[in-house]
Amino acid sequence: MNLEATQTETDFLVPFGETLLCLGQAFLTPKESERANALRDDLVPDLEALREATGVPAAGELDALASALRSTADAEGGLLRVYSRLFLAPPFPAPLNAGIQLDGALMGQSTVEMERFYQRHGLTRDREFRDLPDHLALQLQFVAFLHAKAAETEDREECAAIAGDARYFVRQLMLSWFPGWLEQLDEAVTHLPTAEAWRQLGRVTREVLEADVVYLEALAPEVHAETAARPSLEEALDARMAPERSLEAPAACRVCGKEFAMGRDMVFMLQQLQARGLETEHLEACPDCRAGEMGLSETTVELPAAVSKHV
Repeated sequence: MNLEATQTETDFLVPFGETLLCLGQAFLTPKESERANALRDDLVPDLEALREATGVPAAGELDALASALRSTADAEGGLLRVYSRLFLAPPFPAPLNAGIQLDGALMGQSTVEMERFYQRHGLTRDREFRDLPDHLALQLQFVAFLHAKAAETEDREECAAIAGDARYFVRQLMLSWFPGWLEQLDEAVTHLPTAEAWRQLGRVTREVLEADVVYLEALAPEVHAETAARPSLEEALDARMAPERSLEAPAACRVCGKEFAMGRDMVFMLQQLQARGLETEHLEACPDCRAGEMGLSETTVELPAAVSKHV
């Protein structure tokens, strides 16, 4: 391999990766004073320094972000209060979970696909990370990891394959929901002016991701064969339950004795618990009896209007 011939093609990987890592940290809950201070004082200077290598975001965007962050930090309750109202406290107007934006639900098919990407590259969630695997902060940090991984390899084909995964992940599992999410932030600002800080942060993040995809396309102009051959989500769900397909047959409820269909997700959960030698009795009941034992009644989850109109 001629490293000199490919050096300019991969120069963007490290600075873009570091930029995405900075943005990923910025979307974590600013509950500690150190994190809030870093968000207010350090984020924009760090992005400005990296901009010399990436060309993004535009200087005007960074100026607007710096101003908005200072304004929000100085408001009553500071950055944490606004972050909580936007992303944590129901009815959250602009969820940071990609699954809600893409599927209209938590832990849906999109989240399954994200987790397959994490596992494909040998990653599991840090136990200290308390949110779900489709959180924007985790997505950004994962793509940053792929950039570092691609930059470290001296194998051109492996580098292109990793870049192909990064490009697919950004296009399909991130940028695909950004337009609707930014509209939600636009709406939120009309009711909560201090939300401007995260609207500007969202715009900067989109600009960086869009530029990154262009570079990734140049590095891996064709979808890598292994990526193209990736099974569909339905096939993946079937494959992971293949060893014990008999469990999909109607099961008898241990409480009322009535037959019920467990469903593929429940079957998979049952298999995982059995494989670990854990108790599965609580799953061997029909939905009505299972809910009754837990003191629950059937309910319907209503998503916020800002989310519902985009799913």
